[in-house]
Amino acid sequence: QFGRAEQIGKQLAAAQQRSRPLWQYLLMYAGCVLVIFLFFATANDKPTDFPYDWKDQLLLALVLPAGVLIATVKALVQAVRS
Repeated sequence: QFGRAEQIGKQLAAAQQRSRPLWQYLLMYAGCVLVIFLFFATANDKPTDFPYDWKDQLLLALVLPAGVLIATVKALVQAVRS
């Protein structure tokens, strides 16, 4: 019984995943990048703080939420294939 309920849950999650367009995830990623970049820009005011340069701050802001975006896109592709 529990195995069947888990299977139904996975099917429902895959159906919901397929109904969400990719632009929503990209918009969420861009929002996260903006918030992280603004945090670094306002919190790092001394030359000894890391990352101090705006290019380093932007790079770190792009990389931090990228793992979540990649995992989401991977799950979306798998849901579309099945």
